[in-house]
Amino acid sequence: SDRYFTSGQQLLDYNANKVGYQGSYDMVVSYAIPILYAQHIMASYRIVDNPNPLQDFQSPQGYELLRRDFLIIKADTIFGPVNFDHNQRNVGRGAAATQWLPASSSMSDASTSDSTSTMSGGQDQKEN
Repeated sequence: SDRYFTSGQQLLDYNANKVGYQGSYDMVVSYAIPILYAQHIMASYRIVDNPNPLQDFQSPQGYELLRRDFLIIKADTIFGPVNFDHNQRNVGRGAAATQWLPASSSMSDASTSDSTSTMSGGQDQKEN
């Protein structure tokens, strides 16, 4: 959860009510990334009297400062906490996983495949 939604499903439901489109996992990811980045920008400039992010993005020194600030971020996202270790890996929470199974399969025959797969969340997706 984050400050706006308690779950990805709540975000999808809100979107469906607001714009008439349910969305998918991709929409949740598309929401989470800018929210995380916005938290990063707010934290980076919280004690700066006259912030100028456009100038910082255009200068190597400002860009490096923002990059370093991102390494020490501690933020809550819809996917859980984000916090990076010295190897720049997210150690805020355990790894997420998605298992793709053929739509017509059970766990015992998951090794066979057709052109449609089902994400563990129950949404049909086309294989590439």
